Amino acid sequence: SRGVVGLGPILEKVQVQEIDQGVFGSAGTGSTTWESSVCMALFFALNPSLLSGDVVELGSGIGLGGILTQRAACGGAWADGMRSLTLTDNSDEVLDQCKENIVNYASAAYGSKKFEVKKLDWNDFVETNNTRKAKEGNRTYDTLIGSDICYFYPDIRALSETIVKLLKPDGRSKIHLFGPLNRGALHDLERELKVERKMDVSVECIEMERYRLKPVQPHNHGKVQKGKDEKNSGLDAALEELLYEEECPYASKNIAQVLHITASHSNVSSEEKMGDLD
Repeated sequence: SRGVVGLGPILEKVQVQEIDQGVFGSAGTGSTTWESSVCMALFFALNPSLLSGDVVELGSGIGLGGILTQRAACGGAWADGMRSLTLTDNSDEVLDQCKENIVNYASAAYGSKKFEVKKLDWNDFVETNNTRKAKEGNRTYDTLIGSDICYFYPDIRALSETIVKLLKPDGRSKIHLFGPLNRGALHDLERELKVERKMDVSVECIEMERYRLKPVQPHNHGKVQKGKDEKNSGLDAALEELLYEEECPYASKNIAQVLHITASHSNVSSEEKMGDLD
């Protein structure tokens, strides 16, 4: 019926703390959450085998994307093919909040020993006069992931250099990037990886339906709820009950179009390509 949506299985409920003042504060875009991180988690929930080996997330922000992706894809347990997950960002303030979110929520249920949080500056991978300041050394990863990390054209060179240097050059290792379809810088990054970096690149558009459910009333359980904690407890119980309903009334519906870029190092040498042309 109109205004009612059928709910699928609950993948996970996660609480994370954002940073005050949001994008207008010192922490910038990494201080809050973005819907592309939810799309990334849902994608890997359907394709958990794509999270293989050592995985690193670029521009993790406060950690929602990494936590959701690990939980949705692995059900909270580490998948057989994924050895570790490293969350990275360049802001100390953001990284502190990311660590706190992992400790408070992820580790409480599943253990955080395979979560690693590191500072990573993309500019360290830009070569200047044949000198690079990269702090990651020679370490490479099997899978790179990122959501809503490409905003400005000047960042594209540093980001693409980081991708090239961190991704294993075996032709099988891949990076998966997610962001709004209408984000111009994301399309510029796609061209940079394909044309300038000579990587194998594929793109697809994912449509994600998002519903704003109608407000629910706290359960009173036959008595007046006086305290704030009691009121919140009643609201949590009502929400819990709502989530397990087969159908829920909603107030609004939005369809987000998310661009998914997949890239890997080409395993065809330039000599082989010239041979094909001959």
